[in-house]
Amino acid sequence: MEGLDRRIGMTLVVLGLLLGVWMRVTGLTRGESDFVLPEAQREGVEVAFYTFHPDEETLIRAALDLDWRSPVDPPLTAYGLMPLYLARLVLVGEESLDAGPEVRRRIYLRVRVLAVLLSCALVWLVWVVGKRMVGDGAAILAAAFTAFVPLAVQQAHFFTVDGVFAGCVLLFFCALARALDVRTYGRYVLVGLAIGATAAVRLNGVVLGLVLVVGHCAGGSWSEGLGRLKEGKLWAAELVGLAMLLVLQPYLLVDPGRLLRADSTDDFGYSLQVAQGEALRMWSLADLHTVPYAHYWTDLWPQSAGWPLTLFFAGGVLLALWRRRVETWPLLAWCLVYFALVGGLHTKHVRYLLPLLPLLSLFAAALCREVWQRQRRAGVLVAAMLVGYTAFYGVAFSSIYTAEDSRIQAARWIDTHVEVGARIGVEAGGFSMQGLVSDSKYARSGLNMGTLFGARDYLSCGAAVDFLTEQVHAIDYVAVVDVNRYRQFVAAPEVAPVASAFYRRLWDGTLGFTRVYRAKNYPRFMARFDDDGAEPSFLGYDHPAVSIFRRREGAEEVWREWRGQMTGDARCADDALGRAASHYGRGAWEEALAQVRSALGGYPEMRALYFVEGAVYQKLGRGDEEKRAFGRYVEEYQGENAYLVPWATSATLLAAGVPDLALAALRHGVQLGRMLAAGQRRDMATSYVRAGDWALRLGYATYAGAIYHLALEVLPGSPTYVALGMVLYEQGQIEASAKAYEQALALDGDHAVARINYGWNLYVLGRWQEAVDQFRRALTLGSHNAAAFNLGLALLAQGQVEEAREVYERAVEEYGAEEAIRLGSVEELRALVEQGGVGWDILQRHWGEDAGL
Repeated sequence: MEGLDRRIGMTLVVLGLLLGVWMRVTGLTRGESDFVLPEAQREGVEVAFYTFHPDEETLIRAALDLDWRSPVDPPLTAYGLMPLYLARLVLVGEESLDAGPEVRRRIYLRVRVLAVLLSCALVWLVWVVGKRMVGDGAAILAAAFTAFVPLAVQQAHFFTVDGVFAGCVLLFFCALARALDVRTYGRYVLVGLAIGATAAVRLNGVVLGLVLVVGHCAGGSWSEGLGRLKEGKLWAAELVGLAMLLVLQPYLLVDPGRLLRADSTDDFGYSLQVAQGEALRMWSLADLHTVPYAHYWTDLWPQSAGWPLTLFFAGGVLLALWRRRVETWPLLAWCLVYFALVGGLHTKHVRYLLPLLPLLSLFAAALCREVWQRQRRAGVLVAAMLVGYTAFYGVAFSSIYTAEDSRIQAARWIDTHVEVGARIGVEAGGFSMQGLVSDSKYARSGLNMGTLFGARDYLSCGAAVDFLTEQVHAIDYVAVVDVNRYRQFVAAPEVAPVASAFYRRLWDGTLGFTRVYRAKNYPRFMARFDDDGAEPSFLGYDHPAVSIFRRREGAEEVWREWRGQMTGDARCADDALGRAASHYGRGAWEEALAQVRSALGGYPEMRALYFVEGAVYQKLGRGDEEKRAFGRYVEEYQGENAYLVPWATSATLLAAGVPDLALAALRHGVQLGRMLAAGQRRDMATSYVRAGDWALRLGYATYAGAIYHLALEVLPGSPTYVALGMVLYEQGQIEASAKAYEQALALDGDHAVARINYGWNLYVLGRWQEAVDQFRRALTLGSHNAAAFNLGLALLAQGQVEEAREVYERAVEEYGAEEAIRLGSVEELRALVEQGGVGWDILQRHWGEDAGL
């Protein structure tokens, strides 16, 4: 193998590079589609552009936000600034990603070209590094592996930090190889620059400083190696690396504490907490039961490179460790140290392997050379089979970029087969269908699984099912992506039993929904590679499975049965909590306390139990123990989900049948609301309204009114005043209801529902002309037909029959008879008709049968 003719070798390199380039440029304009949502069509959009890689979008937005302050006040710290500088260079003249689909397409195309160039350079750099460290023939083979592996092909299709990081690592090894050949200060300075640039992509690039030490000291005796530690060239390179890092990211010097912030996903501290498993997130649930280090070799490498190459990666490393050749020491040092850093993390993504791919390819190629040296025919056959299989898999993988994304395919199916006006449930999340279902053509409804996850330690299983029932009861279809939420929740049923059971039952058809459509692009080239079980992000970026489920008749009964099953599930504290609540409701404080303590023994993570315990101690007058119990209850009153805690506890206690305790939990939470940021206070107030709505549905109208008042204490808002106005009206407090609507309109004069309801109150109070004014204003806001219907009633009440006739005629023409009558007051209409037949001909002709007149 070492004696291959140089011209043949170069020909093979060029051909391999050309095939690798073809794999990378395939689908460069993917996401461009003639499927345009109706609301976009009305704005003149003829060709849409869709993207599905949240990390790539984050980088692009951050790059566009770069300005002269960015080095000391960066738009994000989760990643280094080097990728942002590179992206900003190719995005000169661009200002915003939201300037329209054509601008968005142009921006993405620019950074994708950059990603392709970086990936192609990576293949070339593998050959350059390999020539010195493993020989010419093995270097060609390693370059072929790097060119064809699906992991590299995928990452070349997106501009992310992983591609930039891998390229910088290879640049370091190129510079190191030259420096070790001829040890001059100039060459060592270049090594230092490469270290600083790599660390400015990801901070773990600083370990290249250790790799430099290994390479510099390798060879000769231990004493000789230790003696080289004193050489100025080594420390010059290390100092240059540190200086380069600080020049690229001066905020590390002027504001090092910024790295510890964990306020958002853009913060390094936040990312570190998630990666280490200190902060569990929905997207990291899939990694909960994976085995550190081993998972990469048993699952991720086979998915991303294929089993044959995975085995040769491992064998190549073992051979290098056994041979202990000086030239390979730096490569081994990087592979071992980098893998030690990332292999033990809680989150295990395929893309973490990209910086290892070029070097492991070199080790695999060296193993092939070893086989060739022992038995030439076997060596040639092994090398040919490895290259052939990897190229076959790579070409198959690149085929997914020639097909329309499965999410767009599913959106087309919805647009063609789902009836207009249908309510469609869609998840949030980075890989979801959220931006592909029309808001104007369909009633899009969110599946707020994040709420279940965020409130999991305070929300009982019964309350969780009630929440989902409220979300799903009116949904006709559900559009879900398998790696967006399903794979995560079913992988960790102990974390969120209800969410896990929801997805399992949805998938197996026992939740009252039937799968009517599935879209999935598989890697395909003469054969299909089934990869449904691959790591979620590996699928989610470009080829997830999308399923559309349709509601069946009788779904409500199925959900009632399911609720009973979940509340009796041994993983759920509902039964124990219910017994404690029963004792509490009877005033049997000691029995309630004993039951709560027993429940905490089996379910210590259910923190709502601590609230009940504190309430019981309060009844018993045991202040110190009450304080300790409430202290344990509020231990997790922190982080991004803190605002959910009072709502979740109240929902749990409402489900247990103790509304007074539910109200107490919300009252207790008002104090928390004062400490939250404005955004969380708004979300908390919304959750209180949800709690009041649920109390109202359960028949606790008085409690509902009190809850709405608490929501106003957290943060006054027009939706809260509207909810309060509704419950006051139902209680017969018309004047108080009208005042609530006045407050809502004072905060938001364009709130159409508040206008309509306020107008109706005025109508009931006999203030007909004022009611007419409110209904007319609601109509100018583009309101639905309830405003027109009630306007007609107010006009009829004043004897303005002809004008009422015109209003009703327009309402029937615009909304249809059935919808128009649905939101109106049939009883009031009948009373007016019976009093004098006012407008009878119109009503009888259009609405008579619907209204029962």
